[in-house]
Amino acid sequence: KVDSQTVTLDIEGKTYKDFLVNKEEYATIFMITLEITMQKMAYDILKDNEDIIIPEITNHYLIDEDENYRIIIEMDYIKHKNLEKDKVKEAMNALDILRENNIYHFDTHKENIVQSVEGDKVVILDFGKAQITKTPDISSTTGLFKKREDEGEIEFDYDKWINRTKPKSQLIRDDVDYF
Repeated sequence: KVDSQTVTLDIEGKTYKDFLVNKEEYATIFMITLEITMQKMAYDILKDNEDIIIPEITNHYLIDEDENYRIIIEMDYIKHKNLEKDKVKEAMNALDILRENNIYHFDTHKENIVQSVEGDKVVILDFGKAQITKTPDISSTTGLFKKREDEGEIEFDYDKWINRTKPKSQLIRDDVDYF
């Protein structure tokens, strides 16, 4: 229940997410705070990985505006493009590392799992639906998932994913690993 949300890209190398929220929308304020926390935690976990980029949050602001709060998140700007097929395994490995730390992104569509223009690194964006949990709520999942296999390569349909086709069921399934 955000009154407005804007994302401003590449102002002197920074991206700004700007939310306007009614002060009575406690759950929304909590969710934005959770987004900041999840992205900072994911950044700390993966910051030394040479193949993965999570934009570093460099600051965030809470501005009191009468009956609303304006919440601004300042982070590094990463110029990016669609994730190429040969980078999917790296993306899933990064998401596996986050899962091992009980962080689930839960919004892994093609606009949030991308590739940097400079260096062709996997970039993970937008932690607005992320959760830290040992028992994830799969119903909020979109996008990147893989079929569990005991051995062998990851089963993943890149063409369906890049064209934003969701899995048939977003309920908890025993045969699928969600991110």
